[in-house]
Amino acid sequence: MTQVVAAHEGHVFHNRLTHSIRVAQIARRLAQKFLGEGAEKAEAVGGIDPDVAEAAGLAHDLGHPPFGHIAEEELRSCVAEGRHIWDGFEGNAQSFRIVAKLALRSPEVPGLNLTRATLNALLKYPWTRQSGGSQSDKYGVYQSEIADFRFARELQPASDDERKCPEAEIMDWADDVTYAVHDAEDFYRARLIPLDRLASLDDGSERKRFFDQMYQRPELAKRMGSEPRVQLEDAFLKVITTFSISEPYTGTREHRSRLRDFSSNLISQFVDAIELHVPSNQSEAFVKIRPLQRL
Repeated sequence: MTQVVAAHEGHVFHNRLTHSIRVAQIARRLAQKFLGEGAEKAEAVGGIDPDVAEAAGLAHDLGHPPFGHIAEEELRSCVAEGRHIWDGFEGNAQSFRIVAKLALRSPEVPGLNLTRATLNALLKYPWTRQSGGSQSDKYGVYQSEIADFRFARELQPASDDERKCPEAEIMDWADDVTYAVHDAEDFYRARLIPLDRLASLDDGSERKRFFDQMYQRPELAKRMGSEPRVQLEDAFLKVITTFSISEPYTGTREHRSRLRDFSSNLISQFVDAIELHVPSNQSEAFVKIRPLQRL
């Protein structure tokens, strides 16, 4: 992710601060969108608060270290194996610890004294570290903050409900949208992804090479799953042909304005791809996202 690029590498790249600000903006707009589409549905999932969604967007990356997931894994190894501390290190759990305990707002109150709803919205992984499975790698809270965790999770419909709350779902999608769009912007500016050639309507050879190489990478091919390649290519073509720059980025006023239009169009499509969902049981999430956009 380009949010971890060092400041000295220039103004071309987004960083964690600009990323978090934009996640917060999109999260607020999504919450407002859901409220505008139907207050009754929002009420049926326990309510949607734009302030809560925005606050979660601002705070979601506070605990993530420099150098991304590599540094996170190294810190976990140092803490869990070197010091034999079960919780280890996890960026999301560290974000929760910062707002609940480490950040100082007043001498009387540890942390930022956030509301129960805001703490709950920060929990992308609403459980402590488990001994096996995916919950041993990704978790949202350390044992040291278990009281704050329980305080936040009292908003859930049932005590054994491990789903993200609606605002956490909103924040999580806003995060995915933001870094995907910003990576496309940054890599085009840095001339690492030739969006101008991928958008060309000449013969499609560049797009074919792009997809061929994508499917040669096992992790990407697995993520594509059973979606037919032709369907993915058609969806990609509809998106990329809105890009109206026919040459590599040079930083001109025209390039910057057209790139901004392209990014805005992408964000709009991702925002339209998510809708609020009233679940019938605990196995269903509070939102639904169109499969192609989720990829």
